[in-house]
This record gives sequence, structure tokens and C-alpha cells, in this order.
Amino acid sequence: MHDFPLLTTLILLPLLGGLAGLFFHRQPAQARFICLTAALAELTLVLILLPQVLHAHELVERFDWIPTLHVRYSLAMDGLSYVMVLLTALLGVLGILTSWREIREGVAVF
Repeated sequence: MHDFPLLTTLILLPLLGGLAGLFFHRQPAQARFICLTAALAELTLVLILLPQVLHAHELVERFDWIPTLHVRYSLAMDGLSYVMVLLTALLGVLGILTSWREIREGVAVF
């Protein structure tokens, strides 16, 4: 198990990138750039995880969330989950690049 919560980062990175893009709804170029940067960072993180998934066969994160109630926060990713996450990250980047010049109104919302 590693110290930095990589699986949690895989979940939060697109969410935070999309929310950051919404703050620039009046500046479409900046909104596109922020969302593309977040999507590329997500894809990069997924590709960095490849050797760990191949070596460990499963990545697991477990944290005590509410220790007094014995509630834990757990995430796991195996080989099949990795393929799905990789495809999702790749399609996110491709979707943003494909719509780069096509979407003219409501860029930040898209």
C-alpha cells in the first residue's frame, strides 16, 4: 500500500477539473484549457498506475473514516477495473479535443 491516495485522486481529479472549468464560464478558452489539463492529468495518472496494477494485480486503499463507528473508506482496482478506467480517461481527453472547435456556446458547461 502506498502513502498517497492515488485511487481517490483518480476520482477527484475530473470532478475538481470540471468544477474549476465552470468558474471560467465567461472565458471559453480558459475553460477548455483547464478541462483538457485535468483530463490529461487523469490519463497520465492512469498510465502511471499501469506497472503497479501489473505487479500487484490489485490496488487497494483503506482508511478509517469514522473510527468510533468502525466505518472505513475502501477503494480497490484490479486489472479489469484498470482497463475501464483507462478507457474512460482516454475517452475524456478525446471528447474534449473533438469538441474543441465545435462547441461555441456553454463551453464550460459542456
